Amino acid sequence: MIRVLLSLVLIFSLFLVACKKNDADVPNSDYVLKGLLCSDINSIRLGMVGRSDDSIRTDSLDLIVFPNPVDGLIAFNVRSREAHTTTFKYILTHALYPDAPDSILLKRNGSSVAYPVVVENNTLTGQEVVRATALLDGDTGWRYKGVVIKMAGQPKGFYRLFIETNTGTKLRMGLYKY
Repeated sequence: MIRVLLSLVLIFSLFLVACKKNDADVPNSDYVLKGLLCSDINSIRLGMVGRSDDSIRTDSLDLIVFPNPVDGLIAFNVRSREAHTTTFKYILTHALYPDAPDSILLKRNGSSVAYPVVVENNTLTGQEVVRATALLDGDTGWRYKGVVIKMAGQPKGFYRLFIETNTGTKLRMGLYKY
């Protein structure tokens, strides 16, 4: 009887260990999107897909990313009025969007364009695509910097752009490459 009971406890323990999700399999929440703010090539907002958890503006820093969704080139502008900010770093990483729709429908020039959602970068979540530092131009008032990143060689899927100034201000935005 004791052997049977011990055997059942051992089997149950092994079952629990085998079914436990490995912490390494759970991506950092910074790399999981809840939505996308879409914009055209002229940085005009075209609407929201899902509910965004992006932070694209503070009292002293703005981030404008366009176009989103992107195919070949992604551009972003950083504007700052922080007195001490002269540089910022930007990092583009692979990301997940677990609740992504099957397609993203955007209106352009009076007609709707559907972008089917194809994800080829799920296994790359959290890996960096680009990391660089840039200098904000200008001496007074708003300072500005525009950056262009080539996306043509990257797999289809979701990405997140992180911006951090040398004073610690942070912004982030989700992207979709089709």
